[in-house]
Amino acid sequence: MYNQPVQNQMYNAGTPANNDKMMFYIYLACCAAVVVGCFLPFATISVLGFSQSINFVSNGDQTADGILVIAAIVVAAVFVFKKKHIIALVLQGIGAAIFLHDFFNVKEVMSNSYGTGKIGIGAWIILIGLIGACVLAFLLWRKEASNPVAKPQVITNTYTPGAIPQVPTAPTQPTSGTTCPYCGSQKRPDQAFCPNCGAKV
Repeated sequence: MYNQPVQNQMYNAGTPANNDKMMFYIYLACCAAVVVGCFLPFATISVLGFSQSINFVSNGDQTADGILVIAAIVVAAVFVFKKKHIIALVLQGIGAAIFLHDFFNVKEVMSNSYGTGKIGIGAWIILIGLIGACVLAFLLWRKEASNPVAKPQVITNTYTPGAIPQVPTAPTQPTSGTTCPYCGSQKRPDQAFCPNCGAKV
């Protein structure tokens, strides 16, 4: 009894390059910097030795625009992880537009405060984080667009373990002439043995 052929499949799946992983980790660090910066002092006013700071998340009893920026950057990071870079760039652009609008408004107010107010460290951290996140998301998108991931290749190797060579069987009706009655190969009439299978004819 002959063994059944076995299919041996080897999958050649591509993995992300190390530099792509490093870029993604730096991108996540920039997003984290934006989130942290929203809770740090966005602006500080000092008058007669007393100072008051506000952050980008809460402005007194009111919720500031920092919540929108945090939501935009977090959702954008999810889309970058899913390799939906265009959607991530749009979300980051919306968050950056909200931040820059408030940043320049506060900067204008601080410039008219006769030196009593200044932009806080949180605003600068958010600015640097947004710039880094937008640049890295764009680079990741360009890199994936120029190098699409190929589908895994399936290499099939068919073999029969322990195969037994077939032994020529005697024909039901012997034939004569220049054709071997066992394997059907050509032979000369003066040959007593088949040059292909070695059977006596």
